[in-house]
Amino acid sequence: MDKIVDIKNKILDFIYKYRFIIAIVLIVLGVLFKLHGSSISYWNNHINIDKQDTSLIIRNSKKY
Repeated sequence: MDKIVDIKNKILDFIYKYRFIIAIVLIVLGVLFKLHGSSISYWNNHINIDKQDTSLIIRNSKKY
């Protein structure tokens, strides 16, 4: 049990230590794949795992 807790603590320490680098990488990946607020509904049409309510709250999604 101590091994599992030790591994979990090492992973959490790694994430905490490199949190800014991880955030920058995620932002860069989001920009490269054109993931932003107006494209979420568009991607939901292509990667629709479960059919939930896909109605928009504010306006239509952009389709590139």
